[in-house]
Amino acid sequence: VGPDLVLLQPTGDFSPITALRVADASDSFEVAVPPPGPAGTSAVRLPAALDDGVVTISIAGIDARSTVDRRFGDVVTLPAAMGEVRGPGLPTPRPDDDEPVVRTCTEDLLTIDGEPVPLSFETTVGELLDGQRVQATVCAGSLVLDAGEHRIVSTGRPTGLTVDRVVLSDAPDEPEPASAVVTVLRDDPRHRTVRVEDCSDGCWLVFGEGFNTAWSARTEAASLGEPEMVDGGFNGWRLPPTDEPVVVDITWTAQRPVTVGLVLSLLGVVACLVVVGLTTRRRTLDLDAPEPTFGWRRGGAIRPWTQAAVLVVATTLLVSPLAGLAALVLGVGAAVVVSKVGHPIAARPLELTGWSGAAAVALAAIVVNRRNRPRPDVGWTVSFEQLNQLAVFSVICIAVGALGWTSTRRS
Repeated sequence: VGPDLVLLQPTGDFSPITALRVADASDSFEVAVPPPGPAGTSAVRLPAALDDGVVTISIAGIDARSTVDRRFGDVVTLPAAMGEVRGPGLPTPRPDDDEPVVRTCTEDLLTIDGEPVPLSFETTVGELLDGQRVQATVCAGSLVLDAGEHRIVSTGRPTGLTVDRVVLSDAPDEPEPASAVVTVLRDDPRHRTVRVEDCSDGCWLVFGEGFNTAWSARTEAASLGEPEMVDGGFNGWRLPPTDEPVVVDITWTAQRPVTVGLVLSLLGVVACLVVVGLTTRRRTLDLDAPEPTFGWRRGGAIRPWTQAAVLVVATTLLVSPLAGLAALVLGVGAAVVVSKVGHPIAARPLELTGWSGAAAVALAAIVVNRRNRPRPDVGWTVSFEQLNQLAVFSVICIAVGALGWTSTRRS
C-alpha cells in the first residue's frame, strides 16, 4: 500500500480533525492532518507503507469547536467526523448501492433493562449511506413490559448501526384517537394564534418551541396557565372537551421586561447627549474668556495609594482573588508612576490599561465569533465567557483610574 491517504471531512458544524491514529497488523502510529482544502480534503502523509489486511483509522486529535445548546445554554464541543478515506489498496469507499444488508434477530442493537432485544431488518447499502430510515421489528412479535420504570439503551455503535427511535404503545389493540385539526392564523416570533377543531373529547395543544414557562396561552374564555413539558421538551396545554372551534393565543411574555429595559437604555443615552450638549453650549457662549491654558493636578478625587487599594478590593470582589494579586501589582506601579510623573498621559496608567484590555476583549470576541461561528441563540454570549474576567477588570481599571486625576482649565 502506498504511503498517502486522502481524508474527506464533512463541512458545517464539526470540529476539524488535526491528527489520526493508523494501525495495521504490525504497527500503530499517529500522523498529523493538514487543514482541509476547499473541497474538504486533506492529504495525509504516512511514515511507512501499510501492511495488507485490516487497517484501523481513528481520530487522535481535533481543533475543538464549540456551540451552545439551544435549550439549556450549555457549551458543547462539536463532533468530528470522517466522511471518507481514500488511498491505494484501501477498500472502495462506497460499495454497490444495491447490495443487501440483512440482520435476522440480531441482539447487538438494543437492550431493555440490560436484556438484549432481538431485532430484524432488511435494507440496502445505498439506503444506509443516504441516511434513509430503516424500520426494524422485534423478533418476538410484541414485547410486553410491566408497569414501572424501564431503561432502554441503544447499543449498536460498534456495529455502525444505531437505533435512534423506539415506538411504544400502551394500548396496541385500541384504535388511536383522531387528531384535532389545528390551523395557524398568526405566526409571529413572539405571538402565535391557532384555531383548534375536532376537540370534542379534549386534546393537547403542543407548541413546538423549546419548553419555557414564559410562553402563555389563553382562549377567549380564560387563560390556560403555564405550559407543561410534553413530547420530550415542548410546551403543551390541555384543552377541555368542546364541539366548537377554539382560538388560542400563544404569547412570549418575557419580551415585556426586555422592551422596558431597552426603552430605559435609550432614555439614558438621550439624557447623556442632553448633558453633553448643554455643557458644550455653556462653554461656547463664554466668549469673553481669555485663551485657556491647560493645567494638571496630581491625584484628583482620591490619592494614588488609596486608588490602588480601591482597585485591589474591587478586583478581588468582582473578578477573583487571583486577579486581585495582579491588581495589587498594577495598583502599586500606577501609584508610583502617578507620584513621580507629571505628564497627563503618563500619570494615567490605570485608564490606559483598562482601555487596552477593553480593546483586547473586543478583538478576541470578533476572532471567536468568526472562528467558531456560534449559533445566534439565547446562549450566544456563553461563547465569550472566557473573556468576562478581563472585561470586568478593564472596566474597574477605567472607573478607578478616573477617580485619581483631574484636569483643570485656568486662564
